[in-house]
Amino acid sequence: MFVWRQPIKNRADPDQLFKHINITTDSVLFTGGDLDNHMGEFYRAISQMDKIAVFAILLNGSFAKTLKEAESRFLAIREALKKRAGNFQPAKVILQISFDEYHQEIVSDAQGGLKERIPVTNIANLVATSLNYPDIQLVLLHKQNRLNFSENLVKAGVFSRLVKTLTTMGYPITGIDWQTSPRTKADPVNPRHKGGVIRDVLFNLQGYPNQPIHMMSSTIDAYGRAALLDPSEYINEREYLETILENGPPDNEQFDIDPMVWYDGSVTLFSASHLWVGNIVEEGELVFSRYKKDPLLHALRVFDKRLLGYYCEVANDLESLVKQASGPHYLFHQLTQSASMRLHLTKRLVENSK
Repeated sequence: MFVWRQPIKNRADPDQLFKHINITTDSVLFTGGDLDNHMGEFYRAISQMDKIAVFAILLNGSFAKTLKEAESRFLAIREALKKRAGNFQPAKVILQISFDEYHQEIVSDAQGGLKERIPVTNIANLVATSLNYPDIQLVLLHKQNRLNFSENLVKAGVFSRLVKTLTTMGYPITGIDWQTSPRTKADPVNPRHKGGVIRDVLFNLQGYPNQPIHMMSSTIDAYGRAALLDPSEYINEREYLETILENGPPDNEQFDIDPMVWYDGSVTLFSASHLWVGNIVEEGELVFSRYKKDPLLHALRVFDKRLLGYYCEVANDLESLVKQASGPHYLFHQLTQSASMRLHLTKRLVENSK
């Protein structure tokens, strides 16, 4: 899978961005590819943003080639937390690490030798090191595949490689517990095989019974990147999409409209980066005032079926969009790709709210 990100030429002053975000929310996530070269700004945010209670960052673990390198990352985070003034909001840090059959994929080099894209050893180094830093929460983020339908998730694939590596390092796993999703899903290879999938895994290392490590498993994406994979490689949400189209919006699951702030000040949606809300540097709080009132965002959040009807008023390709969609998130993401369509959908929502 390839994700192309437009280079940001006019980066805003981070202090100005932090100031605006600091008074808007109490939790932030740093994400957007490999952030190893931007860790300084993450540490700066931790030490300066006094109203934030949760700082999270998503990394791929490529930096943790040794235990020493892994520990240096935890130490730096702890030092940033120590710099927070006594009158600041108490804060915690969540270190999220991608860990799945895609990031730890085994590939061949030009000479035909095999190697892991990001070695499991790196992840093991982070898990082992986290035991000495209970004040920093480590979470492994996993993308669901067919192994999630059974305990094979923890007995095969990347997790089994992690278990073997940790055991070799002297950190055997002594207990594993998991929870399945409340909603059933269909096996992409054998759709007649349905059931809940393992979504959350907690495991303990020997000698640390009160410090479970959390692995959280989710579907591939909301952007349609799954369409680039062979159907056998991921769990699709087509059955769930059909349920929503037939019965209407679900009670619990929502389209993620959390605002994403870019380093040039642009504000988009987390699950729809093409949907631009404004520029926080130029407009300040007006951006979030507009965000809260936008009828299209609220309709997206709950998978409002009216959007499908409004879409068909000016476009004739809804049927093909439904056929190619890997789930409801991707379908509703596609509905808003065109600026002219977003304008039409917004106008129709406003007309029908009067």
